[in-house]
Amino acid sequence: MPERTGPALGAEEAGARVGEGVRVGKGVGEGVRVGEGVRVGEGVRVGEGVRVGEGVRVGEGSTTGEGVRVGEGVRVGEGSTTGEGVRVGEGVRVGEGSAVGEGVRVGEGVRVGEGSAVGEGVRVGEGVRVSEGSVVGEDVRVGEGVRVGEGSAVGEGSAVGVESGGRFGAPGEGG
Repeated sequence: MPERTGPALGAEEAGARVGEGVRVGKGVGEGVRVGEGVRVGEGVRVGEGVRVGEGVRVGEGSTTGEGVRVGEGVRVGEGSTTGEGVRVGEGVRVGEGSAVGEGVRVGEGVRVGEGSAVGEGVRVGEGVRVSEGSVVGEDVRVGEGVRVGEGSAVGEGSAVGVESGGRFGAPGEGG
């Protein structure tokens, strides 16, 4: 199916608001809000009530759950999955084939490497690097600037690089 832009999308019928210069295909849920200059690849599924900031790029075949919030300038690689209720800060990069579980909070400038998995309820501080093929278990807290090495596993309920009272997740999201 060819891409459609702005008003040609039929946004009013779907209850969605789409910014100028946005290109999306099929698979966008009701009540979605998309900022200007967003590009969504073929075969992408976007759940209901999703909010996408300006300049975001979502690779082909990716899936975004309901109620997800994505900050400006985010890049999501092909075939990636984002669970319901995820919050993603500005400038985040999610590599191809990666999975981000439900309720995850991701701070600004985070990098999630190709083929990595971030479990449900995880809080990731600003500037964190989760290297290729790594797994971060459920309910983990990762402090700002931490590097998770390639192919590493962080166990469920762990806290890495965290000080008492530390900040987690996307801006405006409490820890």
